[in-house]
Amino acid sequence: MYLLVKSTVLKLFRAPATPPEAPSGSHAQVQVMRAAPSYLRYRLVGLAILASFAALGALGSLVAGIFAPPLLVVTAVIVLVLFPLLGVAYFAVRVDYDLRYYVITDRSVRVREGAWTVQEKTVSFANVQNVRLEQGPLERWFGVSNVRVDTAGGGMAGAGQHAVAVAHGVQLAGLEDAAAIRDLILARTRARADAGLGDQDEPRAATDAARWSPEHVAALHELAGAARALHAAAQGRASGVG
Repeated sequence: MYLLVKSTVLKLFRAPATPPEAPSGSHAQVQVMRAAPSYLRYRLVGLAILASFAALGALGSLVAGIFAPPLLVVTAVIVLVLFPLLGVAYFAVRVDYDLRYYVITDRSVRVREGAWTVQEKTVSFANVQNVRLEQGPLERWFGVSNVRVDTAGGGMAGAGQHAVAVAHGVQLAGLEDAAAIRDLILARTRARADAGLGDQDEPRAATDAARWSPEHVAALHELAGAARALHAAAQGRASGVG
């Protein structure tokens, strides 16, 4: 039943069912990843907890309706409206899991997520500022973690004195081997920096110096000598005045 509804909805909303392509350009390595199956169980348990509270609310209204019959109308509304919404929420969680993809290359990481609104974000390793792990108590129980990749160029949220910095970036949610993925992203970020995208002032200066001709070097020495002579003359004049 789920597969039939999923196929119909994806065709209706023209949502992509295949993995996203790697970012444009040549890549030595391309790795397509999915969230762990335990991440889906974690999301469904959270939904089940919400459904339990809804069921308790409906049961309480039903018991109260024995003594106050108008409350039976409230119970009917809860059953007829809330529980179908829980069914839609279940479908959304399943589709979000099925459409969630992570693409890691040697140059960038791309994340596709979302059920109704499909979002695709790409972060270049040249712009990565921080890579960290995030894990809540329930996620720890299911053995999954999230890898958060922050980049430069964050904005500000709020207004006035209450404005706070908001970092740009992506999140690879629901990974069982999150620590390994974090280390992989950090290693490729360092590799991009070592390849010339980081601070390479000294090697670049040495390369520029090698391009000077002998005539340029002689002219620079002549200018340096003239500057020293002017400095000596200025000091002698100052001594004479004293």
